[in-house]
This record gives sequence, C-alpha cells and structure tokens, in this order.
Amino acid sequence: MLRLATVALGVALAFACGCGSIRDDSVPDEYAGRVNPMHGNSQAKQAGRVLFARNCMYCHGQFGFGDGPEAELLDPAPPSFRDRIGQYDDDYLLWRISEGGNGDPMWSDMPGWKHLLVEEDIWKIVTFLRDLD
Repeated sequence: MLRLATVALGVALAFACGCGSIRDDSVPDEYAGRVNPMHGNSQAKQAGRVLFARNCMYCHGQFGFGDGPEAELLDPAPPSFRDRIGQYDDDYLLWRISEGGNGDPMWSDMPGWKHLLVEEDIWKIVTFLRDLD
C-alpha cells in the first residue's frame, strides 16, 4: 500500500513540475521495455494521424489537447498530449492504449484498443503522438 502511494505521489509530482518520465513498475511484463519499432518513420506517422482521427479524436481532440467532443463526458478528462507526450515511455503508451484506463496508476474511462487495433496500428498512433510535443 505504501509503495502504491509513493508511485502515485511520484506521478503527481512529475506532472505538477512538468518534468520526469512516466515510467514505473506498474507497466505489466508483457509491455515493459517495449520500444516503438516505427519511431521516426514518416509513413507510420501519417498512418497514425489517420488512425488517431478515426479512433482517438473524439475524446483526445483533433490536435491532442484532450478537448474532443466526448471529453466533457469523461472522468477524469483526457489529458493533453501536447504538454506531456515526452513524459511517457513507449512501453507505457503501448500498454495504456492497448489495455485502456482500467488499472493503476491512472484510472480512466478510456477503453482498451487491443481488440480493435493490431499492435502495429497502436505503434503508428504512438509515432503520430510523439510528433505533438
């Protein structure tokens, strides 16, 4: 319990000061250490832009500000990727997009996408998101 509180405090402080990387021991083994194989690939970024518009924009907004038309219905509201995408490690992004928000350290209404998108498409979305910061 104390460890969980310490992790939560660390995440909150990282966001509050705008520094640090969102990487902790909560990333499950199946995702831990995974690195985006499409990093820097312009075709993957373009495909990711289309996938984001089709699947993510409704909550996260067209430009990743967390201001999509469905955002106000969610608790908590989706984060702005514009400010924070550099704080997330690849394995964390793969995990959260794949599994959604039903888990520590951040609970949210976000659905898991691994049953609707193949992993390659999730990496394309990550490639697009990396270009937002």
